[in-house]
Amino acid sequence: QVGQVIARSENIMIRSTFCLLSVICCCLQVFVEESHAVAASDDAYVHKYDEANSSKPIVVIGGIVPVHESANDGRHCGDITSSFQRSEAIAYAVDQVNKDPNVLPGIRLGFEVRDSCRLINVGLEQALKFISDRRIAPLSNLTYGVSGVVGASLSSVSIAVANLFQLFEVPQISFSSTAQSLSNTDLYKYFLRTVPPDNFQARALADLVAYFNWTYVVAVNSGDVYGREGIQEFIDIIESRNDTLRGCKAVAIEIPFPSTDDTIADYENAVQTLTQQYISNATVIVLFGHSPTAEGLLDAVAERRNRDPAFANQSSDLVWIGTDAWGDRLDDEHLAIAQNVLSVNPKQNSSEGFDEYFKSLHISNHSANPWFEEYWEYYFNCSLNDPTNMCDTANQHISANTGRRYKQQSAISFAIDAVNAFAHAIHNLVTEKCDSYELCNDIVEVEDGPSVIRAPLLLQYLLNVSFPGESDDLVQFDENGDKIGDYWIKNLHINEGRYEVVNIGTWRSNNDDEPVEIFGDVVWNGMAGRPESICSWPCKGGEFQEFVQGQDCCFNCAVCPDERDISDGTVCKQCDLTEIANDNKTDCIPIPVTYFGFSSALAIPAVILTCLGIIATCSVIVVLAVFYGHRIVKASSRELSGMLLAGILLCYCMPFFFMIKPSAPICAIRRFGVGFCLALCLSALVIKTIRIHRIFNRPITKSNNSLPLISPLSQVVLTLMLLLVQVAFAVVWLVAEIPSASVDYNNIHDDKTVELRCDASPYAGIGISLGYNIVLLFVATYFAFRTRKIPKNFKETKYINFTAYTLGIVWLAFIPIYFGTVSLGTTYQITSQVYAIVFSATTILSCFFIPKLYYLFLSVSGKITETSTQQQQQRKSSIAYLEELRVTTCKDLKHNGTLADNSTSFQSYADCATQTDTEE
Repeated sequence: QVGQVIARSENIMIRSTFCLLSVICCCLQVFVEESHAVAASDDAYVHKYDEANSSKPIVVIGGIVPVHESANDGRHCGDITSSFQRSEAIAYAVDQVNKDPNVLPGIRLGFEVRDSCRLINVGLEQALKFISDRRIAPLSNLTYGVSGVVGASLSSVSIAVANLFQLFEVPQISFSSTAQSLSNTDLYKYFLRTVPPDNFQARALADLVAYFNWTYVVAVNSGDVYGREGIQEFIDIIESRNDTLRGCKAVAIEIPFPSTDDTIADYENAVQTLTQQYISNATVIVLFGHSPTAEGLLDAVAERRNRDPAFANQSSDLVWIGTDAWGDRLDDEHLAIAQNVLSVNPKQNSSEGFDEYFKSLHISNHSANPWFEEYWEYYFNCSLNDPTNMCDTANQHISANTGRRYKQQSAISFAIDAVNAFAHAIHNLVTEKCDSYELCNDIVEVEDGPSVIRAPLLLQYLLNVSFPGESDDLVQFDENGDKIGDYWIKNLHINEGRYEVVNIGTWRSNNDDEPVEIFGDVVWNGMAGRPESICSWPCKGGEFQEFVQGQDCCFNCAVCPDERDISDGTVCKQCDLTEIANDNKTDCIPIPVTYFGFSSALAIPAVILTCLGIIATCSVIVVLAVFYGHRIVKASSRELSGMLLAGILLCYCMPFFFMIKPSAPICAIRRFGVGFCLALCLSALVIKTIRIHRIFNRPITKSNNSLPLISPLSQVVLTLMLLLVQVAFAVVWLVAEIPSASVDYNNIHDDKTVELRCDASPYAGIGISLGYNIVLLFVATYFAFRTRKIPKNFKETKYINFTAYTLGIVWLAFIPIYFGTVSLGTTYQITSQVYAIVFSATTILSCFFIPKLYYLFLSVSGKITETSTQQQQQRKSSIAYLEELRVTTCKDLKHNGTLADNSTSFQSYADCATQTDTEE
């Protein structure tokens, strides 16, 4: 036992020495700049219960709360504020625990509350006093030490205090410090909190901004760890989201904190920044900071409005989005400046019991709190010492709202929960480690010493505590000492000059799809409706964004460079080769494929002419077949006429193949058919004109034998031989360039269509299809010209002449039209080909056969009388008829010296003079 006592004494001495050294170092750090606070920070609200009146051991819970604001110099305590309520919240919670027979029945709970004045140096000073009491108590006559601390309020103060408490193992539970860095258990193992951390609050703010489709916001923060970490988390969230929810900051402004006299210039500069180009488009200001920061910025806005009417008009549409540190804490004066306020606050139930307790407090019965008299003067705006503004304490009551309108502070329920967390943890620890509901040596720092609970044990039970809370249905901590919670969404309502921030919705942390739920009316004071906060309106389809340097959400809309480009309003994307942009330039659609079909406007007249031509040709064939033995028919070389009519009929049929959807077989028919049909017609005309020329230009001989190769069969054979030349050219072309059909997607028409066409060189097509036919046409024209002056009894060469000349005109017009439309697409080329074929066939039919039919009908109707000789000639072949006509012509020349028709004689007619009577 003696050895144990000596070892324990040595342990105590070592701890005490280490404690004193640490305290000295910390004190030097705190007071190195002579920043000692005013005497107000030396006061403490203490309630430990008198040991003479009770045999129960006492466990003391410390408290660090901001009873006073910081002074303008940022180093000393300033005026008292309504945050004074938090000191009474700790007292109320301790009182409720001591009255509860089910919690710590054998132990009394005490408290010692100290003021932080919202200053780090003051908070450290108060924390050192708690540590000093805790460490020195075992060596002195003190019967208590602080087992844990409730507080601090500001995150910056809590971080500084938590560093000390981490070193000296003092459990700490904050009721309003939300900085995310405090979740780091490696640095702040003994820190817990009954309020959700700022990463939840930043998410709630980002979701609220996205809910109202605000994509361009001003980010303002106070210059402490709470403001910096919170606003950075908010910015990271909105800028990392996808396109539909993404937003960005117009500018990030930091206001020094705590505020000093020099901070006024920072407020003015911040307001000036709001007027800059592009930034002025942002009508939403997210302020992650404390109430002094918000008040100072609003004062600067009001001052700028008074001297700048343009800014007054601009700032009337501003929407202020606040955090739990100021969103529902502004006075009416500053709410009147803001007009439109939305804020997120940790979801908590208001404590009705505290309201009743606090309203019952009176200056006459509450002297335990050293700051209550000062608060009384603040609340009723009077003085307890100045006769000129003396307080009427007899008639002044908080419950009567005769002074400032009472409103429970936002963190009151969380402060009560922090005290209850310590009480339930100690209760569970005592229940499991001690034999009775009293403290035992297994859980205290020093056996038989003051009632200071061992920090590691208390921390373990704090992390596992779970109980119905004042702020929520269930209070418990995660592995980081954080509370997972939801948030209220609040909105400023102005009714008959009364300013009230009311709950209008909630944000739920466990609902990623629709975290924001609005169940109340959102009021936009002085506005026609919800304002827009956007730097640049979305670009239309077919436009892309050209961003303004230095502004992530500001851009100008520029037209996509290519006609086939589409865009979603952000970037351009080119459609595939087979696609084209729709009318809105937002999506690619397949390019409609067209071809020269029957329904085309240019094709309809051609179809009508073609059908009429087919009917006319068939009618001619029928007529000639009916009058097959007539002398006019026989004189026309019936076989060649038949081949000529066949060629005309095929020419009329060819346009239909140009109107059928192109394919490899159709393209082959087109290539082969055009040249073949025309060659058939022109070959027959060539043979016919050559035959006539040979008959009328051969010398008259005594033998009077027929010319060779002028029989019907030979004429047909010669025609086919000429036709085979064209067939050979066409076959070579088909083999050299295999017929196929394709779509030229590089040539898009004005109506956004492309053509399905046959693959063939337009120059080769004309050269092969018409080159040989032009030669035939030239030959036919030449011989028709040579035989133009034969007797009037046989005028067929005149019709051939006229036919050849007209065909030449048609083709001379067609060729430049065809090549001139190459750049316009195949539709116009095909149209020119179709009409050239139709006109060629119509020319041959009209100029060659219509006159024959005319004379045939006159002859058949009896309007032309025929001699018996002529009737006999009807039974002769066309060759014999031509031979007799030639001989008769020579006789006229011999007897009369001139031709019967007064025509100029052929050169061969001179031979007629030498003919004998026998030949006659």
